[in-house]
Amino acid sequence: MTENPLGYEKISKLLKRFAVPSITATLVGSLYNIVDQIFIGQGVGYLGNAATNVSYPFSTICLAVSLLVGIGSASRFSLYLGNKEPESAAKAAGNGISLMVIFGLAYLVTGESLLSWLLKLFGATTEVFPFARQYAGVTLVGMPFLIVTNGMSNIPACGKRTCSQ
Repeated sequence: MTENPLGYEKISKLLKRFAVPSITATLVGSLYNIVDQIFIGQGVGYLGNAATNVSYPFSTICLAVSLLVGIGSASRFSLYLGNKEPESAAKAAGNGISLMVIFGLAYLVTGESLLSWLLKLFGATTEVFPFARQYAGVTLVGMPFLIVTNGMSNIPACGKRTCSQ
């Protein structure tokens, strides 16, 4: 039986294993946003940049939903593993993933149906509104996938070697 590395590895080794990929992903995401804004500014102009900024709360809310379900599922998963109940841990992870899919689809439907009202609430002016509506309408389609991937990143990988009793 192999134990979970979180229980016996040195903290410095665990930091390298878990923090470095996390920091790299954050840096790549930030670089993506900077380059995205440069291309939008050059291609569409300042109204395009304004449209992406007005639409940004959709991404923030999406991240909040994914963290809510993902961290909650990961906590439940870890509690079950700590109690040596791998079957219950697997069910907790599966339930979490199912919730992420359901919330993602509900978020898409709600966002698309209330899109105009929400964009005005987020501060879209009459000049920015058409660009923001087009941009947010497209990005909302990807939000269910974003909720699932961000939420699942909180649930540790579990194989026979790390989860078996």
